[in-house]
Amino acid sequence: MESPEDQQHYWDRKATDTTFSTPLDLDRFKSHVSQQATILDIGCGHGRIMDQLYRQGFTNIVGVDFSRQMLKLGKASFPGLDFAQASLALPFRNNSFDAVVLMAVLTCIPDGSHQKQLMKEITRVLKENGVVYITDFMINTDPRNQERYTRCNREPYGVFELDDGAVLRHHSREHLVQLTTDFEERVFKKTVFVTMHQHRSNGFYYIGRKQGI
Repeated sequence: MESPEDQQHYWDRKATDTTFSTPLDLDRFKSHVSQQATILDIGCGHGRIMDQLYRQGFTNIVGVDFSRQMLKLGKASFPGLDFAQASLALPFRNNSFDAVVLMAVLTCIPDGSHQKQLMKEITRVLKENGVVYITDFMINTDPRNQERYTRCNREPYGVFELDDGAVLRHHSREHLVQLTTDFEERVFKKTVFVTMHQHRSNGFYYIGRKQGI
């Protein structure tokens, strides 16, 4: 499962039986993004984070995902929210949003070139001084994950395959710095998350502000 098209098919199959658990740090988000901001939630799934933000007074939100089934569920669950289908190329004009949210999306894009393409698109659609909020997973050092990385035998280290065929990626701090060169880092906090399969994993919160380009 390497291409965005393969990923779309995978998440279409998993749409009804996947529970996402990575949390949004609302207090931290609110300290950098106003309630009047226009927000883009990339990889929005069924709209979990969009609904959370909406309930907190953020009403200018658009969510995009490449899974038609995820979007179908989102529209049924939250008919008042704005959903659209998109892959790595975002269907929005330059400088359209004040903030972009990326919740456990990079882990679903193992190819570094695809990750960089998405980050360039995020830079493009963000307004001057726009904010990107990223939550994702970092490389783990426990025996279970080390065995998975080794068994997958892929570059870069941190890529692994699930039993159902999904190829995912955990990230080094150095790689994250390379991905966010268009942004001034405001927050980077390591933490531990519970994954969608109920395992504990190293993770991080990142908030960056778009630099003049």
